[in-house]
Amino acid sequence: MGQELGLKGVDLVVYARIFGFHQTGRDYYESKHSAAAFFGVSDRAVFDAVARLKAKGLIEETDPCAEAVRIGSKCYRPAYGPLAEAGVLPTGSEGTADAASSPHFDGSFVHYDDSR
Repeated sequence: MGQELGLKGVDLVVYARIFGFHQTGRDYYESKHSAAAFFGVSDRAVFDAVARLKAKGLIEETDPCAEAVRIGSKCYRPAYGPLAEAGVLPTGSEGTADAASSPHFDGSFVHYDDSR
């Protein structure tokens, strides 16, 4: 999928993470700091990757869920148009993702720093 969408590096892994959450029926709302820690890259690298993915029309911002608001984050999901053009149809592509559905982290993989 990365090759079909022209993605590599941090852009690819950030997109794959957003896509993966969407595949389970959830919008992605992880803070950029937490995503950076998960991937072992800088906060700026994740921030820039999200900006590029939005500019390319590959992801779209959704209404934030309560958890996203709590941690000061935004919710994202893959944009369907580019996926359809690449021949990839994500689970649930017939409709929109439930904006109230959010990823639940038990802390084993991601630590949220609310002090920011």
